[in-house]
This record gives sequence, C-alpha cells and structure tokens, in this order.
Amino acid sequence: MEAASAGKGSEIVGEVFGQPVTQAEFDYHFTNATRISRRGRGFDTEEARRAEAWNYLIYMREIGRLGLEVDAAELESELKNLLSEQGLERGSERYRLWVREMFNEDALTFENRLRDVLKIEKYTSAPIDPDVSVTEDEIKQKHLNQQSSFEVEYMMCATPEGAEELRKKMAADPSPWKEAYTAARDKDGQKGASWINTMSIEAMIDLWKIPKDDSYRILDAELGSFIAGQNIYGPCVFRLLSKRVGTVERYDDAKREQLRQALVHQKKHEKRKQYLAALVAGAGVRDYALEKEGGRKKEGGEKRDVGRGTSDVGREMKVEGGEKREEAVAKQTQNETVVVLETNQGAVEIELYPDKAPKTCENFVGLVKKGYYDGIIFHRVIKGFMLQGGDPTGTGRGGESLWGGNFQDEFADGLAFNEAGILAMANAGPHTNRSQFFITTAPTPWLNKKHTIFGKVRAGMDVVRGIENEKTDAQDKPRDEQKIVKAYVK
Repeated sequence: MEAASAGKGSEIVGEVFGQPVTQAEFDYHFTNATRISRRGRGFDTEEARRAEAWNYLIYMREIGRLGLEVDAAELESELKNLLSEQGLERGSERYRLWVREMFNEDALTFENRLRDVLKIEKYTSAPIDPDVSVTEDEIKQKHLNQQSSFEVEYMMCATPEGAEELRKKMAADPSPWKEAYTAARDKDGQKGASWINTMSIEAMIDLWKIPKDDSYRILDAELGSFIAGQNIYGPCVFRLLSKRVGTVERYDDAKREQLRQALVHQKKHEKRKQYLAALVAGAGVRDYALEKEGGRKKEGGEKRDVGRGTSDVGREMKVEGGEKREEAVAKQTQNETVVVLETNQGAVEIELYPDKAPKTCENFVGLVKKGYYDGIIFHRVIKGFMLQGGDPTGTGRGGESLWGGNFQDEFADGLAFNEAGILAMANAGPHTNRSQFFITTAPTPWLNKKHTIFGKVRAGMDVVRGIENEKTDAQDKPRDEQKIVKAYVK
C-alpha cells in the first residue's frame, strides 16, 4: 500500500496489520471499492487492484481481531474462488505479482500469514455441543434483535484513546460535533462519508456496523449520548440519535429451547463462516447480484439477477424439510393462500401457491404471522426488473427463515418467470432460501429454475409500479424508503 503524501489527508485514522492508514488512503479506497466492484472491472485496472486489496486487508484484519476459526480446506476453497473470480490462477506468475504488489511479500509468506491470522482449526458440522451455555439474557436479547432499531452518527478517530478523549469532549460540549458534521458534509460534496456517517441498525448485534459490546452500550444509552467504540474501519465515537427497542415477548419452554439451540449454533458457527464469506462477497470483490451467465441488461450493459448477500451465510447450510413434509404442509396452508403487503404506497395482494411450493409458502406465511416483515423496506429496486425485500437489516445480507437456517428450492412444472408480478425467493445460490423475496416487474425468463416461484400479485400491481419508479442510489436502494408497513394473511 503506497504511503500518502504529507499534508492534507495525512492524518492517521487506523491501521491494517500494524501499518498506519492515512485519511487520504481511507478516502480513496473506501470511496472507490464498491463502485469498482459493481462495474465488474475486477483487477483490470490499477485503481481496481488497489481497492480490492484494501477491502481484503480490512476483512482479514477483522477476522484476526475477533479471533475467528476457519477450516483450512474451506479457506483454500474460498481463496481459490476469490482469485478465480478476478481471473487470477493460484500459483501463476500474475498471482505472485499481485501478492507482491498488494502485500509486499511472496505468495508462500502471504498464505502462511493468512492462516495464522485466521487461527485455523478443523471445522466440522458436528451436532451442537451440549456444554456450550446460553444465558436467559441472551435468549431475551434474541427477541430484541428482531424488533429494535437504532440510528447513530459516528466520527472516526486515530486511536482508541483518541476516541475516548473525543467522547468526553463531545459529552461536555456537543457543539463541535455539529460543526464538524456540517463541515464534513460540505467537503467535496461527499456528505462526510469518510469521517461521519448516519446508519440504521435494524439488528442490535450487527457485526457489520457495530460490535456486540458497543451494541449493548447503545441499548442502555440515553438519546444524544456519546459512546466511544469500534467499527470495522477503526476507533469511533458514536452519538445516539434515535432508538426503538422492541418488547420481549412471552415464550414457553419449547420456544426457549428453540432459541437456546439457535444461539448455541450461532456461537459455534456464525462468525467464522460469516467473515470468511465476507472475504469473497462482502469485501468489494463481487456484487452477488451480478451473474456471469444470463441476466437482464441494465444501464451500462450490466446483467442482472436476484441474489441475497452471502455475508450472512455463516450459519450452518442445513436444508430444512423434505418430500415427506410437503403434503402435510400443503394441507395446512391450503386456506392461507392470500397475503396482503400494506406498503407506504398502498396495498399489494398476493396469491400464494402452496400446492406448488409448500415449504416456501409455509416459511412465508409463518414469517408474516410473526410480524417479521412489518416495517421492513424494499432495499433493492430495479426498474424493468424487480423489487426485493424481506431483509430486516435493509442491507441485502440479512434475514432468517422460519426455522433459522436455509431451506431447499422448489421448482414446479408450469411456473415460470414469464410475466410481471411473479413472487419468488431471493437466494445466495442453490438451496439458500431464507426470508428475502422479490416481485418481478417484467418477464425474466433467465431466472427460471434458479429462484423458487411461490406466488403472484393479483391486486395492487399499480402499487408495485409506483415503487418500481422510485429514484434509487448506486446500490439500487430507493432514496425515499419504500416500506412494508404491515403484512397479513387475508
């Protein structure tokens, strides 16, 4: 990584593998990484190579900092995928040059250091260890995670000590914060993206935004409080703007045990696989929504598909259910074939196909009855293609099924993406369905046999069109929130 020149932007804002990172370096890489990745340019340019390496380093640093564990074979596979996606063959001269250029060391040293950072231990899919304990507070917190949201501002600092000092100053006199925020927003028209941002936390413990310990501190903080903490880019000071904390619902022993098992499973498997997946999918390497084969072209020649971010695939890839369940599920849901999504633009009435996709309909209806979709936004809208929602984090990387894990695809004869208004599941590959879904706004035949169709809009297509026509940002997210206010079975 090249050192930034002295002067403006030379402030140290963090470090990667012990090497100081200047504000100028952060600005450059953070601003360009996502944009370059979404263009699908890979390592075709020096700019792209620098941005990709920057993101790769960030996530490797975080894996080491959190002490995560990854299987060596799995690491090899993911590293191979990372390289192949960018046209780099393992062991090739181009690969060795890339490692030398990006990390200033030979390939063997780089790979050995990567293994050390990840603290490699054998990963198995063994049954849940009964000795792993989960407290009652953690079970309660599981409920809060699904119902709480927080909005914060944050300012990056050079060191943890600096963050604590800034927190004390801000608590004593908040006015400099306002002035700094205003100045940052005016800087180069970037709205202060490098120093101060506003973000919504749909789940309290969201490892992509605020670490677990700081999430608990924010839960207990008063509005306007300044909290010194850490996010994935370094030390920060957080200011709590607003919060909505859900109420812990009553639950019986069966529900408590179900949650305990889910939390134990999460403790054992989620972090290590989640962050490993981030090396490939979340670190600016590839937009999961862009497929190499097939797809509808968007502006600029991109080919589009519907995906669910793979940053959330840290949970066990267990396919729920099977053929023996389908008849029973179809009977159970035969009278629950219509779901209404009340949005901020009006109601959309959807007819479900429990006879064609029983497992998927059971999942969708079950989540609707739980109120899971209430308040969730359509986080991805592409004109002439589709609307995508169902992720409580609003990022495209979140969401859980009715059972907590993934469940299988269901492809029925006679169902195809041959018209607008088709309801189908978003996924991160075969048999990775959870809670995210999409509604087409045009025929999309390239999606046939890739995404489970389980319903169709029968009323309110004008509402769908209204959402489709909303202005979106570079990530296809509507600039004005398009929200499912309430979902219910009719």
